[in-house]
Amino acid sequence: MKAKKRTVLKSALLAGAAILSALLFDVASLGGLKDVSRPYLGTYECERILFGNEDRTDKFDYVRIELMPGGKMKLFYKEKEGRKGEAEARYTYDTESDSLTICADIAGAEYKKSFPVKDGALELSVRYGDRMLAMKFVRK
Repeated sequence: MKAKKRTVLKSALLAGAAILSALLFDVASLGGLKDVSRPYLGTYECERILFGNEDRTDKFDYVRIELMPGGKMKLFYKEKEGRKGEAEARYTYDTESDSLTICADIAGAEYKKSFPVKDGALELSVRYGDRMLAMKFVRK
């Protein structure tokens, strides 16, 4: 039973990462200084993981998202039990609305979802079956 919960959480994290996988960054849309400096680039550390009503934060040594130039994003994680993983994705960032749009290909289907970024924090939530996976990332 415990292995099944672990598998569900891993799947939820990967699905969340895939949803976070963002669209290609449109360099042609760069206009103002805020766009050129791209202050949103960098590493975001996960401070909270809620799966349904359960806090799963303590199950991981770390979960990180790195937003890189060119619309490339990586998710890194390490479970307390020592297992590590990573996933790549694509993103776009809208500097007008301060939102991150992630695009992911999961089982041959493309998924897109936008998340607000406020004061260097990214809060995302995705439905996984009958439960919500909610994660809060803070820029470091």
